[in-house]
Amino acid sequence: MNVRLQRMIVRQVLRHEDTGCWSWHGQISNSGHGRTMVKYDGEAPRMDSARNVCYRAFKGDIPKGMMTRPTCGNLYCVNPDHLEVFDPEAGRKALQAKAQQAKAQSEVCAERQ
Repeated sequence: MNVRLQRMIVRQVLRHEDTGCWSWHGQISNSGHGRTMVKYDGEAPRMDSARNVCYRAFKGDIPKGMMTRPTCGNLYCVNPDHLEVFDPEAGRKALQAKAQQAKAQSEVCAERQ
């Protein structure tokens, strides 16, 4: 846990009592995700996603090759209790399988008409 990063994050979020979300009010990237300049111990300063910074500050390291995402569906949420670590490659494969299944289903429906 990194108290310095925790303080920085708390100053850049708006906490929503009703949902528990912490909406990021710092810099937003062109892709619509929160980001901030951060210096981790022993590293040069660099830009990182607000979700990654928040996860590291409150929960610990993110395994190499993994990413974070909010489980609440709020794109701007950085509440560490709403964040999960996931494998982006596995996520891509799941989306591809879902798309193939939807395509096959639409072809079956088209044949029935």
